[in-house]
Amino acid sequence: MIMNIEDLDKYCNRSLDRNTISDAAYRAAPFDDYCLQVFFYQLQTSLRRFNEWEEIVYTTIYVIISILAVIGNGLVIMAVLWKRAMRTNRNVLILNLALSNLVLALTNIPFLWLPSIDFEFPYSRFFCKIANVLPGSNIYCSTLTISVMAIDRLVSCIFSGQHFRKLRDSQLICLYFKYF
Repeated sequence: MIMNIEDLDKYCNRSLDRNTISDAAYRAAPFDDYCLQVFFYQLQTSLRRFNEWEEIVYTTIYVIISILAVIGNGLVIMAVLWKRAMRTNRNVLILNLALSNLVLALTNIPFLWLPSIDFEFPYSRFFCKIANVLPGSNIYCSTLTISVMAIDRLVSCIFSGQHFRKLRDSQLICLYFKYF
């Protein structure tokens, strides 16, 4: 729906008699501020993306996804960090992936759902900038980590009979992707 000045004229009074002044003078007269605020608030609520029951369903789904993501990634991080036997080269890559997904679950899912409902970003300007950068950087980090894991699997399949997997080799693969 595209609004024009006539739509606003129907809703908000300019406190002038349209028949006594020229059309140009009438259009130049300001609207009542309170009337404009009410009008745009009602317009905003009429343009909402979801019904009330849809908001409840989607919010519940987002909360469940966030909680499961935080619990699952937190358990992976704790398992790798607490148990010394779990600190292998491959598990460090899994730890990196879990950290990336944990940051995504803590920042992106809860804080970007509210603006998609209300058409405004209620947080600070700094967080607005961070919230727009984090999803892309998390996806980039996850994609690179999965790529390094795939190369690691390829190398272990090609050199399966040899003891090729050393810390130095893993560091070389990671350095290659860091400067790639």
